[in-house]
Amino acid sequence: MVTENAAISCKVVNGAEGTLQDIVYEEDDQGHRYAVCAYVHIPGSGINAPGLDQDVVPILPSSASFQYKSPSGIRFTINRKQLPLLPAYAFTDFKAQGKTFSKVILDVSSARFLQNAYVMLSRATSLKNMAILRLFGSKVIHSDLSAEFREEFSRLRELDERTRVRFEQRDTSTFPTVCKIMLRQM
Repeated sequence: MVTENAAISCKVVNGAEGTLQDIVYEEDDQGHRYAVCAYVHIPGSGINAPGLDQDVVPILPSSASFQYKSPSGIRFTINRKQLPLLPAYAFTDFKAQGKTFSKVILDVSSARFLQNAYVMLSRATSLKNMAILRLFGSKVIHSDLSAEFREEFSRLRELDERTRVRFEQRDTSTFPTVCKIMLRQM
């Protein structure tokens, strides 16, 4: 899984999934190897680079730096360079939200709220391809929605009712005949 937006127009973005094809390493004077490029197949990226298969994307290391203050008060600036990739065999429920998987293994016992359990349980394409990793208490799926969600659903019900009333009170005299026929069928 890609962990940063590398090429937005080509779908090489944070969370993009792919299959690692190869990693190219270089060696420094001390004999330490470091990755200089990873080739990842990202279906649908549309990249067709010379010498590479369709949808194989070269991913280059990104640089980051941060400061560290030692207990003695000395400040250090640490620079690192690494490939913006993670093995994607495990996702949090937040990272999996909106995705669909052909096969999943779930740890529903880690769900803190009903919404987390729902996201986990709704990612698989079928029950046949879903495995529950360990037993979980029914409290997770029998809990109430959080107050925040209850308030949002209440707001949406009120908005729905106001919209319905406005729709029923509209003036249709200026509508073309086709629109009037369609509205009668609703």
